[in-house]
Amino acid sequence: MSVKQVIRHSNQRTTEADTEFIVSDPHVVYLDAVLNSPWNEKGGKPPGRDDWSTYRFASRDVIVGVATHRFNRQNRRLEIRAYFTGEHPIFKAMEPTRVMMIMLSSQAYQAGGTMDLFFEQGIPYDVRYLIEDCLGDRIPGHDTLLKADLVKRLYAALSEFPEEMQAAMAEDDVPVELVCFNTYRGNWSPGLIKSLIERGIRLSWIFKNRPDVVQTPLTYVHLSNHLRSALLEDYALYRLADRKMGVSMGKRIESKRDAGDMQYWCVHRLVVPDPQEPSQIDTDSFVDIEPGQRFCLIPVLAHSTASLFDRRKHDFARALKHIHQCKPVLVVPLDFIYLNEIDRKSYITEAKQHGLFVIVIGLTMSQLLAESEYSLSVTAAQVDESDMEEKNANRYTD
Repeated sequence: MSVKQVIRHSNQRTTEADTEFIVSDPHVVYLDAVLNSPWNEKGGKPPGRDDWSTYRFASRDVIVGVATHRFNRQNRRLEIRAYFTGEHPIFKAMEPTRVMMIMLSSQAYQAGGTMDLFFEQGIPYDVRYLIEDCLGDRIPGHDTLLKADLVKRLYAALSEFPEEMQAAMAEDDVPVELVCFNTYRGNWSPGLIKSLIERGIRLSWIFKNRPDVVQTPLTYVHLSNHLRSALLEDYALYRLADRKMGVSMGKRIESKRDAGDMQYWCVHRLVVPDPQEPSQIDTDSFVDIEPGQRFCLIPVLAHSTASLFDRRKHDFARALKHIHQCKPVLVVPLDFIYLNEIDRKSYITEAKQHGLFVIVIGLTMSQLLAESEYSLSVTAAQVDESDMEEKNANRYTD
């Protein structure tokens, strides 16, 4: 078929008799995906995992990455028939390629559990360069298939988990790609997973079978307390970073474990509430950390609002153990604002007298518990995947 015939064929509406689809180049594929998407049909619906769909990676109105893909049930692999990226000065070098490979790997994992990637037009040069840069493996230019083993290693290398964290996952018999997928998906943040590993929490409780509240109540309470503590720290860092609405990045806070304690610092001054933002009226929180000053977070768990005040001496003593190495910051839940005014002022006055900072996050203890329970319900499987697949095969026969 000539080029003119190919272009004419691609512009014709597909009929029942004309089931053959011929592609001339990626641009024609992209045009076809945009014009003939299931979204555009009358009564359109989201594309299924085995339908061709197009993903666009853009910054405002600038598209820096496009891929048209589908999951092939017969070969159990994700097929990409159109792929192209472009560099942009607002991104780091190879960042569009990194994002596109994370997306395609995540889509392959979600659609079929396998992570084979098949590029109809051949593996793009930028993908091969990224693989060589991250893994040291050289891929021939005429190859079209990236095997699952290599994609899994690349998926882990592109994540925010260092090698020692990945080793801890493997030791707990939790696949690294499972953890990476759920962090990219937003069920858990990378910082939260790091905190749980450092606390000695078994990731199998989170990503496989969580402790039963009836059969193993002590283990369940142990996990729940650590989850809420880690969430308190995560939200505190988010607030300290002062990420503004519509801005993708706030102040970068660095971290390092020193003598068993996690310490943080930032090249910018961290102030809560921000004196330059009159709208941020917060008379309870007070943090003023100088640039480069080391600080640590002391999460305060409470079983009731009153216990926040009743246990203050115990929590102050926990924080003062770290005061010679770094500046302690007490992280308290939103329940704090429901204390009566006299107790709140007394708490703050005593904390200042001890040289401690206090930051109030925007969730109550019950909301923190609900959030951790929701995330657990998404990721912690209660049955074996093979058993579930067998049940579905018997229930939904072809």
